Amino acid sequence: MSLTQKNDADDILIVRHGLITDTSFSNILLLDGMQWVTPAEPLLAGTCRARLLQQQRIIAKTIHLEDLSKYSHFMLINAMRDFDLTRVVSVSTQSIRL
Repeated sequence: MSLTQKNDADDILIVRHGLITDTSFSNILLLDGMQWVTPAEPLLAGTCRARLLQQQRIIAKTIHLEDLSKYSHFMLINAMRDFDLTRVVSVSTQSIRL
């Protein structure tokens, strides 16, 4: 899918070689129930992501597309969207369409 094909979706989740990387404008964090996880191989390792990793608030992990169901929530972060629990979205068929 390209950005021109996203229709009414707010953003796209980028998958490369079967691994989740990030979205078109943000790094993604996924909650596994206990820990916030970010893809180990993003297309762009953003500054907010780097700071959160350095602070050990998040961990980097290889995330396969088929692993998405193991995560309950997600959050998008970038230089202008910091870690903020008020922006957490539930991983569901309403929030993510494959």
